[in-house]
Amino acid sequence: MVTYLSCCGGRWKLFPGFHLSMSDEVAFRVNFVLMTMLIVYKVQHVYYPGLPSHPEHHIAKQQMTGFGGVVSFEIDGDLMATINSVDALKIPYIASSFGGYESIVDQPAIIDLSQSERMKYGIKDNLVRFSFGVEDFKDLKADVFQALETK
Repeated sequence: MVTYLSCCGGRWKLFPGFHLSMSDEVAFRVNFVLMTMLIVYKVQHVYYPGLPSHPEHHIAKQQMTGFGGVVSFEIDGDLMATINSVDALKIPYIASSFGGYESIVDQPAIIDLSQSERMKYGIKDNLVRFSFGVEDFKDLKADVFQALETK
């Protein structure tokens, strides 16, 4: 039996008995969450080098193994809807440092940058950065999805 996972124009083939490395497993799980976010929760845009639609995907394929566990996305809503969604998360810490092993979420509009800096770099009020940590993936996925329903 062959299983396929499709996302944003890309298609991954999984074979029975196929073993993923830790970084590949993280990337696969992040891709699955991204696909679901785009389709079900109408996230406006996703920034992740593992997606074929990313403008630097070709570079990431050459330089990275598994594409990592940090993703940025724009929630379908304004600043307050984004704040409500981030606040509804129960597992990740709200912080701007991505150096630890735990899941962390960051909203640059209220944590990192001034409005003039955000405008200069094209960072919208609804941007969220999420770093997937070592917590159980099923719990993280459920937490992200329930938070996206909170607007």
